[in-house]
Amino acid sequence: MTARPTLRILTVWLLCATLAAFGQSATEEASQPKLTFRGEPVVLPLECQEEHLLRAGLVCNDVTPCTLVLELVAIGGLGDRIFVMGNVHASTGTVSSVLLASEDGGTTWTEPIERISGGSLEIFRSVGSGSGWIGGQQWEADSSPIPFLLATRNGGDRWSRRDVWEQDDRNGIVLGLDFETESHGYLVIERTNTDADPFELYETRTAGSSWGIRELSSEEPEIPFEVVQAAESRRLRGDSSNGAYWIEEKQGDDWKPLAAFAPHVGTCNNMERGDEKALEGAGRTAP
Repeated sequence: MTARPTLRILTVWLLCATLAAFGQSATEEASQPKLTFRGEPVVLPLECQEEHLLRAGLVCNDVTPCTLVLELVAIGGLGDRIFVMGNVHASTGTVSSVLLASEDGGTTWTEPIERISGGSLEIFRSVGSGSGWIGGQQWEADSSPIPFLLATRNGGDRWSRRDVWEQDDRNGIVLGLDFETESHGYLVIERTNTDADPFELYETRTAGSSWGIRELSSEEPEIPFEVVQAAESRRLRGDSSNGAYWIEEKQGDDWKPLAAFAPHVGTCNNMERGDEKALEGAGRTAP
């Protein structure tokens, strides 16, 4: 029996879509530069993107170059993956967020998501080996932070951003975050644009997709369930002698170094527009 034309078209379309999706995934994975730890602190790749620098209130050129510094503040894990996070900043402002991931015990690292302009990632929480959340805020040059979460339900293969509020006129920073199940959790925010009852406690039953207000108070509220603290097997340690950040794993009574990152990222004396960077990657120059 001869296949109907519509069935043929549908079959070809599904095959092409599958191949395209596979190719996109492979391309995305191949495009992530890998950073390798060889005993000395790894230097984060320098990005001098105009959007990031201007949002931080920076104008970087030969006359006023901008020195960028890495700050790592939290560590977490999902399955065999290790995550460390924080921000890149200059002396006068936060330039972008940074999320680094390793799947081989700290030897090689990638950035699983693009850096968020003005972003700073502060808190990591997980339930099981699949569900994880990162709390942080996105800063404007006028110091008006917007709190947000990054969430994953597949062990960190993909992360999605989840904003706490829809209104653009509300500001605040994330002080606390925890989940007792894959869907139920709490969030504590300190509002930065109000004098009365600046602390707010939120609750979610949708894994952070939506939040409902539980409490307003003049003092920081506690998350209303007992957090079970797992034994600490990895830690993030700052080296006071050179400012490097060490990722270490506990073995017996000792801590074994897995990787390290240098605090100095580099100096920007030009500002790349986003379209210029894309064209450069394609082997062309902007007009």
